[in-house]
Amino acid sequence: MKKPTIFTQNKNLKRRDIILMEIERSVAFIYPENSISGDETTVGGEPPKSKMNLKEILMFPLILIYFPLFFLQKNDENTLNDFKKALIPFCMISSCRIIVEYIILRPLFNKVLPFDIPKKKRRERGHLLSNALFDTTVNFLLIPFSLHVFSLEDWFPIQLFGKQFAPKLFFQNFPNVTYSPTFIFFICFQLGHCTHSLVFQFVTSFTKYQDVSYHLLKSIFLTYSVLINYGRVAVVFILLLDILEVVKNIQFCVENASSRIVVFLTLILAGVVLRVVYVFPFCVIYPIVKNITLVVDKFTLYSDVKNLFIVLTTMLVLLGTTLYDVVEHFVNMYTLFKSNHIICFLLSPLDVLLSLTV
Repeated sequence: MKKPTIFTQNKNLKRRDIILMEIERSVAFIYPENSISGDETTVGGEPPKSKMNLKEILMFPLILIYFPLFFLQKNDENTLNDFKKALIPFCMISSCRIIVEYIILRPLFNKVLPFDIPKKKRRERGHLLSNALFDTTVNFLLIPFSLHVFSLEDWFPIQLFGKQFAPKLFFQNFPNVTYSPTFIFFICFQLGHCTHSLVFQFVTSFTKYQDVSYHLLKSIFLTYSVLINYGRVAVVFILLLDILEVVKNIQFCVENASSRIVVFLTLILAGVVLRVVYVFPFCVIYPIVKNITLVVDKFTLYSDVKNLFIVLTTMLVLLGTTLYDVVEHFVNMYTLFKSNHIICFLLSPLDVLLSLTV
């Protein structure tokens, strides 16, 4: 006797939905939190919170190392006053999230997502999709604006649409580096966004510990880099990191929506990721190496080497963590692409047109 398949067990569902459900279950070992089968284990009626993994464990030692460094570092009073301006974007982003995510996106996804998904799972998925869309929108506004404004400054690298490739300008007048008002605005906006994301993770019922440690380390790194005059290197790195975050959020939205467009976006997103990986050593590592005699002085050797080590280590950890998430999503996309059903879909232009009209 043949074992009943998913197609014979779900006769009332459309064949397309059944195929996508089968694929999602087959890759549940990659994203167990996105699996739509089975009941959720809850405590006190609340949705389960994500558990810490190796990536978060790697971040926390770095976070702990930064705290004594802040006390040992001689801080400029003007720079500290500039950091207080981060409260303005924090309030703006928080207000926008309440309006866009809580009032518009979450109720919308609650109605749009399939009702065959368990209620708590549908609520969690709507929350994660709303969060990803909001963060993507913020980055879509900030990244082009920053690239355009920074391209007018002499130090900004040509690989990111700057005027020229001048690594020595990254540390001009070091250690008394002066920053433009645009630079201060970018720093304050990033700190406001990171602080808001941290607060949001603690007040939501779907806490993701990776996001907590990621945003905390990112904000601490950015603050400390400005204090030790590595601000320009940090800004370029944060821009590259934001681009990868956009890629990751788009991947997440496409996967959870079970959309066929995932097949066509894969190559575009892969090209963006490869571009970031290519630009990183030229625009971040090379300027530091080029100015190594300037940033590491023999009279302050211990302090300079310590700062250099912590900055490089933090950048590698943040970049590696984000790339790991992106590659995980690509593995999921590749599994979807490899399916015979999707290949047949690609080979049939008529099926493409029909699927877009459904």
